[in-house]
Amino acid sequence: MSPPNPTRDTASCFRRICKYMNEKHPLSLYAMVQSTLETAGRDDPRNKFLLKTTSTIKNCRMTSIDLDEIKISYVTCSENDATCSRPKEAIVPFHPPLKQSLDDKQGEKEALSRLVQMHHKFLAPRFSWLITDTTCQTILLSMAGLAYAHYFVDIPQALKQDAILGSMVGGGGDGGGGGVAEKWGHRIENAVKVSWMFGVLAHLAEAVYVAYICKVYLNMTYRNVVSWFLVVTLVGYPMTSKVLQLKNVQQKMSEKSLNVKMKKKGK
Repeated sequence: MSPPNPTRDTASCFRRICKYMNEKHPLSLYAMVQSTLETAGRDDPRNKFLLKTTSTIKNCRMTSIDLDEIKISYVTCSENDATCSRPKEAIVPFHPPLKQSLDDKQGEKEALSRLVQMHHKFLAPRFSWLITDTTCQTILLSMAGLAYAHYFVDIPQALKQDAILGSMVGGGGDGGGGGVAEKWGHRIENAVKVSWMFGVLAHLAEAVYVAYICKVYLNMTYRNVVSWFLVVTLVGYPMTSKVLQLKNVQQKMSEKSLNVKMKKKGK
């Protein structure tokens, strides 16, 4: 037996929810599509191109919703929008599926509530990025190395006592040229200290700026704001760039929506 056709109430509910998301929360749709492509890129090597071009996702619009999933149409464009793909479709499942039928108000209320949850979920940072992103790995290891050298290594003494390290700066090891080794040791020690403090302060400054953007411009929850603050504190710009990207998308979509409203008023 085939499933019944949607009633007028159900079709009306589809339109209301889709219109609400398309007009009020285009950033949520963008984040859902971006996350879907990133996941697909890891699971299927054929989608690596899409994974690299998620920053050029455009024209995200919810086209349908049912108890199991929502469908979002989008296009991907090259740099400077020189060329754009044909419309594609991303499918974002509900986990778990919705319980209430969309025929009634309770079902519509449940769907909207779940979409709000998904909005916060897809705008939150993933701490797995710290491991899977090569740049993040490099920065984490560099900062860890600087911290260890700054707090736990006596660099001047190490150069004086180690023959190989001491010979690299013209002394050390056997006692000869120990003064030279110690002098270079203090220089290196100061360089490590400056590098470590600069890295910490730069990351903290970025984290504060990102937290401000998340709260004021992107209207994120306190939990998401704190999460972004933490990941930016750890690695800095690789995570900052993701938030700036979201802000840029939000601004462009707001400008587009404002232009549409102005045109309607002009008519």
